[in-house]
Amino acid sequence: MNLIYSCVFFQESYIELISILLRSFVIFGNQSEDTDYLIVCSSDFQERIANLFETLGIDGKVWCLEATTMFEAAYTRLKIFNYPQIERYQKLLYLDCDILVTDVIHKVFDLQKKDQLYVLQERIHRWNHCWFFTESEMRSVCHDDVFTSGIILFPNSQTIKKLYNHILGHIKSHIQSELPIPFCLDQPFIVYHAITQELYDNEKLATVAVNNPSGFERKSICHFPTAPGHSQSKRHLMHHYFQHCISSIKHGNICACSVVEITNKYTWENNDSSITFLEKGNMDAFGKGKYQFVNEALVVAEFGNRTHILKFNPTFSNFVSIRKDDLYVVKGSVIE
Repeated sequence: MNLIYSCVFFQESYIELISILLRSFVIFGNQSEDTDYLIVCSSDFQERIANLFETLGIDGKVWCLEATTMFEAAYTRLKIFNYPQIERYQKLLYLDCDILVTDVIHKVFDLQKKDQLYVLQERIHRWNHCWFFTESEMRSVCHDDVFTSGIILFPNSQTIKKLYNHILGHIKSHIQSELPIPFCLDQPFIVYHAITQELYDNEKLATVAVNNPSGFERKSICHFPTAPGHSQSKRHLMHHYFQHCISSIKHGNICACSVVEITNKYTWENNDSSITFLEKGNMDAFGKGKYQFVNEALVVAEFGNRTHILKFNPTFSNFVSIRKDDLYVVKGSVIE
């Protein structure tokens, strides 16, 4: 089993970020029964996260921890080995909230072969990455060595558990000594210990992940890092890129595989409304509409003067729809 996990604390605006991330996971991630999604959050967010999972049709997990500072909220991700059900999983993938899943997520898990962290290289910054390196150590650190901690793939192993506990011990000592908290919170701790213990690979993840994509890329993970805690800028970038993905799919990345035409009638949002898929890509959906397949389970539809992207389950008995304009979610079920 695989586990994806993200953490949400303090700012309610980060629930909006995680909701966009989960929308992208449902539509593009090709979620499967061998992968669970866990949200680690404070107890006051638990109900909203559970409702979000239900709205999107995700059989998600929620683990409640408490954090009293933004710094503590950040390094909560390092406590993942304390999760009560952790022994169920062989591979773990941490994702920051400012991320979109834009292709099959299994491509990421397939990269994990060694007992180390798989991370994404980024441009070196003396304080965002190398806070704990001495000037002497800096001379031996290659500019290509550092990485973002926003995406971390790793095995459920004693080696990584020991690494994370070592980092947590350093953090505890740092706090007790009343030393300044780094601008990028726990990231410099993670970078320092992963590099000095030679427990990382910051190259392979680049085949499936990207920071700040400039155009529509067939990567599984797109990361939109801005200043820590600045949710508004992150939301703007994520929302815009999600819309860009839908537009790019609509205007040229159409399925070339063999698919069966849908000729079913479905509920739309409630039992009082419905949409009907007709032959030759036509629809009866609040007037005339059109649809086309992206892949065996993904459809782009135009009706009601809006663009929608619909993800069907394998039997085409239900779907989750995301409206392009505002990422509004609608679920539907087949009407027998």
